[in-house]
Amino acid sequence: MLYSLGTDSEVSTASISFGIRHGKPIKTQTVADFKRSLLEGMAMNMLYARISEKAQNPEASFINASVGYGDLTRTTNVFSLNVNPKPNKQAEAFKEALIEVNRAVKFGYTPSEIERMITMIHSSYQNQIAKKDDVSHKRIEDAIQENFLNNEVITDVVKEYEIAKEVLNDVTAEDLHNTIKGLYSKDNRYLNVVGVEGQDNLTYDNAVRIIESVENDAELKPYTEALDGKSLVSDLDIKPGVITSVVQDKNVGSTTFVLSNGVKVHYKFVNKQKNIVSLNAVSYGGTSLLKDEDLPSASMVSNLQQMSGLGNFNAVDLRKVLAGKTANVKTSIGGINEAISGSSNTKDVETMLQMVYLDFVKPRFDSNAFKVLINNLNNNLERKSKNVNEKMNDSLLVTLYGKNNSKKRTFDQAYIDAVSFDKIQSIYKDRFANVADFEFFIVGDVQETELKQLLEKYIASIPSNNLKEKYKNNEVEWVSNTIDKDIYIPMEDPKASINIVYKNDQIPYSRKNVIFTNVLGDILQLRVTETVRESEGGAYSPSAGANFVREPKTSALVYFRFDCNPNMADKLASIVINELQKIANGTINVNDLNKTRINFIKEREQAKSNNDYDMQLLSRYFRYNENMNDPKSFEDIVNKMSEKDIQDIAKKILAGKKSYEIVFKPKMNNLN
Repeated sequence: MLYSLGTDSEVSTASISFGIRHGKPIKTQTVADFKRSLLEGMAMNMLYARISEKAQNPEASFINASVGYGDLTRTTNVFSLNVNPKPNKQAEAFKEALIEVNRAVKFGYTPSEIERMITMIHSSYQNQIAKKDDVSHKRIEDAIQENFLNNEVITDVVKEYEIAKEVLNDVTAEDLHNTIKGLYSKDNRYLNVVGVEGQDNLTYDNAVRIIESVENDAELKPYTEALDGKSLVSDLDIKPGVITSVVQDKNVGSTTFVLSNGVKVHYKFVNKQKNIVSLNAVSYGGTSLLKDEDLPSASMVSNLQQMSGLGNFNAVDLRKVLAGKTANVKTSIGGINEAISGSSNTKDVETMLQMVYLDFVKPRFDSNAFKVLINNLNNNLERKSKNVNEKMNDSLLVTLYGKNNSKKRTFDQAYIDAVSFDKIQSIYKDRFANVADFEFFIVGDVQETELKQLLEKYIASIPSNNLKEKYKNNEVEWVSNTIDKDIYIPMEDPKASINIVYKNDQIPYSRKNVIFTNVLGDILQLRVTETVRESEGGAYSPSAGANFVREPKTSALVYFRFDCNPNMADKLASIVINELQKIANGTINVNDLNKTRINFIKEREQAKSNNDYDMQLLSRYFRYNENMNDPKSFEDIVNKMSEKDIQDIAKKILAGKKSYEIVFKPKMNNLN
């Protein structure tokens, strides 16, 4: 076995990569090759699911681990096991992950695992076929490239599925057992360890002992599981509500359903992208209504909920219950709102709405998942400790908002200690207490007659009250309207990092102000690319832009951010500031303006071919009374905008007299 160990003073977390090399067939592929590839994918996916299940245990010695089989070089494939251990747990983590590999090698897979895997493959092919006319040019180009470079077969997905069905009909547990045994061979092995200075790094001798011990473990037991064929809501007594009114809106082609529990659902049938259905639901409030001391817990609500599972199922069992389903739902809590987002294919809209129902009626917060979350946070803190970019981010936050700002806290041990399991639960229940305070939007390839029945069963049945909330505007101001500071940080690889922002929070919201601000940002990007990268050679990817914030209060800002040679930092900062000032003075390159105008119109037309455009259309129409389809809201403004319009918005932003110029530079030995 080949072995390597590498360490670096800036590396704070270890990683272990164990691999077994295999020759890659280079002849024209046959159905037998396709079957072998399908079996290899099944074996790897089932093994990965087992290892992921282990990672959900707070006592696991690794943070995460993965397995795979694929390209290593043009002539070789590799079976790989990649492990990210907890601090000073490298040997234990490698052994724990390797045990799961050998469990599959020794005993194979269970019938329920195989059945789920087959169901998932059928679902994947069916989704691809439903969207076969929407394949992007890039995907076609990639297929041609793989065919040319690696002799990968280009197939018609419908015909490929017919072959896959024949293979899947005949696949046996023995086939899959033999597949994993063949991949886990004794020859051509390697082990690469990225270690951490000062820790107990995995040595060659120790690794060999672990491998021999695991492979010869007579006490190893087969993998077992029990789910009893339950579904998401099989144990729940759901009492459907009704749709009390239906309103058509010809302006945006939508239908609004008012449900008996007070929920409004805005719906539009769209099949520009086949077999895709999207859901958004939003309610005002968010963290603006919470106490400052609860903000660390609030920031982890969505993470813990995703890690805990849903309803009666933990995260591991939930993945098994949803095997073969194409549906997902996520909750989030932002600064001024709480939201639910979801997506599904056409046949699994019911599953998506079941998940929404459970998010309100039976959310799950698992104490073991919380322990894993805290372990992960501590590991992230360890990784952050030697990361120069993270140090810069913390310094930027403190410079802008002060060292002890309770609303703008740095991620440190005190932050982690403030995260509470009980608070996470209470915050979630408070923010998602009233479904009637949420405005729902459903857009996609689902017929109205089908959707109405599902809405009555799963959304109208959710208990509600009459409480309507509004957010509070408690945005945190910078410590000073003008900040100009150089910050020196020790670095192994010296660089400067430029952060410049100009802001005006007195500019009123209008479609013109939004568009002109965005155009200004795009023009600045063109100018900075030409001056900083092309003319000065000072930075490879300088970033410039501008955006307009609508809520909680209007704000227009311009920003410049990029890394560069420390010796050029002051000069380049002056150059980008001068580019903004020149525009404010009326010096605007007409070609830049016309190029941006063309791009804006082109991108808008391209956006209209996606379902997401119609989701935005409904959201802005019903929440802000803006019709994106009205040329007056976009096309007319873009086509008629002049150099003076862009000059004026630049002048207004500069007139806000709020700015910061914070430049990070390497700390030298002769500096304090």
